[in-house]
Amino acid sequence: MTARQCDTSAQQRLEQIHKEYDAMLRYLENVRCEIAQLQPNRIRAAYIPAARDELDAIVEATESATATILDAAEEIEEIAEGLGEAVGSDLADRARAVATTIYEASNFQDITGQRITKVVKTLHYLEQRIGDMARLFDHDESAPEPEGDHPDAPVARQDDLLSGPQLVETANGQDDIDALFADCN
Repeated sequence: MTARQCDTSAQQRLEQIHKEYDAMLRYLENVRCEIAQLQPNRIRAAYIPAARDELDAIVEATESATATILDAAEEIEEIAEGLGEAVGSDLADRARAVATTIYEASNFQDITGQRITKVVKTLHYLEQRIGDMARLFDHDESAPEPEGDHPDAPVARQDDLLSGPQLVETANGQDDIDALFADCN
């Protein structure tokens, strides 16, 4: 191979490296733009915390309902004791069996709580990774996101806004409802 052939070959490899480098830069710029379009600050500041709050509310509601159910099962057992003395053991045994079934079925709350805890941990992980990616691609975390909903966010329909479970801190209180009815009169 001659010196000229070596120079040409080296020049071709250098040109190929430049093309690959330019392609990687364009790709990374596209990724950066896509991350910006995802609105990572809004996801981290609004969507993920809202999801965590909803999941926490689910855990609280199931804990409360489970406590009520278990209290009722205990009362059934107490009634069963009184029934056994008053009317015979068959009815009392059935009542005890019902209470036992309630106790056994109530373990759903523990399992639900464990699963929701896993989801919350995943949300924390995603929140951290989204922040890391935003910083990696120089997305200014202090810059406000554009107004309006995220393009992939579900659009709230009027029917959805009228009913359904609400977080305690965002739900209307009795004073709000009374004021609403007062305005209607």
